[in-house]
Formats: sequence, structure tokens, C-alpha cells
Amino acid sequence: MSSANLEHVNVTVSDPAKTADMLCDLFDWHIRWSGDSINGGRTIHVGTKGSYVALNPPVKATKDSGIRATRPPSLFRSEVPVRCITAVTAINNTAW
Repeated sequence: MSSANLEHVNVTVSDPAKTADMLCDLFDWHIRWSGDSINGGRTIHVGTKGSYVALNPPVKATKDSGIRATRPPSLFRSEVPVRCITAVTAINNTAW
């Protein structure tokens, strides 16, 4: 049987830099890349040689964007709340 490999996941967080620091400390990961986000702000990729988590800043709500200003942090391309990652959230809730 072959195995699957998750190469990366996009996650929206309130503070990508703070979250990156926390994940690097917790899992002994490193910052693989950082740069301008397609939606404004900075995106940071943290992880290992084979996989990473892309930490994206929240999309800024504007009158014309159709995005609610109270939108909770969520997985970037789906709408599964980050709150389901309770182990990391419990360690440092302010990073999310």
C-alpha cells in the first residue's frame, strides 16, 4: 500500500510572525520562506525539508470585499476553524 504525503497547508492566523516563532519552538521547525502575502501583509512558511505550514495574515475586510469583519481565523482555502487545532491553541492562545 502506498502512503500519502501532505506537502503543505495554508492557515490564516492573526500574527504570522508570533505563530511562526511558537511552531518553530514547539516542533523544532525552521522558517523556510517569508514574503508578501497575496492578500496583503506577510506570509511565513514554517516546517521541515519535506513539508510546511503557510501562515497567512487575515484578509482585511473592506466594504466591497464581501468579507465579514468578524470572520474568525480559519484554514485559508477552506472554512474549517483553526480552533480545531486545540493542542497548539492551548499552549499559546494569543498566537492565534
